[in-house]
Amino acid sequence: MPDIPCDSTEEQLAVLEMTRKVMSMLDTGTLIDKFSKPTLWHTDLHMGNIFVSDEDPTKVVSIIDWQSISVSPLLLQADFAKLINVSEDFTLGSPLPQLPPDYATMDAKDKELAEFKVRQDTMAMAYEVSSALYNPKAYQALFMPSFLRDIFTRCAKVSEEGVIPLRESLIQFADTWDELDFKEECPFTFSEEEVQKHNNQLQKYRNFHGIQKLARKLLQTDGEGWISPYYDFTGISQQNKEILEELVRQSDDFDMSPEEIRRLWPFVDSKINKWGEASSINGSKEWIPITNP
Repeated sequence: MPDIPCDSTEEQLAVLEMTRKVMSMLDTGTLIDKFSKPTLWHTDLHMGNIFVSDEDPTKVVSIIDWQSISVSPLLLQADFAKLINVSEDFTLGSPLPQLPPDYATMDAKDKELAEFKVRQDTMAMAYEVSSALYNPKAYQALFMPSFLRDIFTRCAKVSEEGVIPLRESLIQFADTWDELDFKEECPFTFSEEEVQKHNNQLQKYRNFHGIQKLARKLLQTDGEGWISPYYDFTGISQQNKEILEELVRQSDDFDMSPEEIRRLWPFVDSKINKWGEASSINGSKEWIPITNP
């Protein structure tokens, strides 16, 4: 993982110990407790899992793919459905999305990106308004700061993704401790020097994962670069090169240099792969990976 610092075992244990102390204080009466009601939530709600009526497409007749659904506190469950592509800078309660003021002078590619973002934000706003009307408790939970959720979801991933995201949550806990209605004093503090060092690491962490996520979304692939057999592999390979060059051109918009964009882009040196179809010994069909030559 380029530009992302490696954690020592001592650093991981120290951050996990801070997390344990916070969780031991989550008794009734805190802000978190107000949104801790056990809630059933479908975490994979995309168009392929929703069936609608042939006569009335606004009427949902069935929802499938419940096998991995769980009951968890509302704070951890409330989120936008997967069928909504929420842009990174979308803000709840924001005004109706508009094209940028300089839209008329943009080139064709920039106009396409601006239009795509407006569509994204409009769909997200429609989901937000619908939640407020039909599921107000979940709507309120959407406004809860993400660090309240992160302390639960990030602690189990420290060995996998490092301490940076969990430590970010703890720093925000320390900053807003009194507002969260805790009865005891915060069990830890961070010095200005520690916070500054963390912020520098956090920016590099966000740059890395932001570029990775953008690449996966634009190329309709996963972290390993697998491409569905239903897509034009040659075309997507070319698209990969074009998107990278376009992002390099707009590197200032990401607060990075062109060199940083290239270093963080995940699909270079023929790392995009495709799935080929082959017959197994028993005659059935299965998908096998074919590496891009």
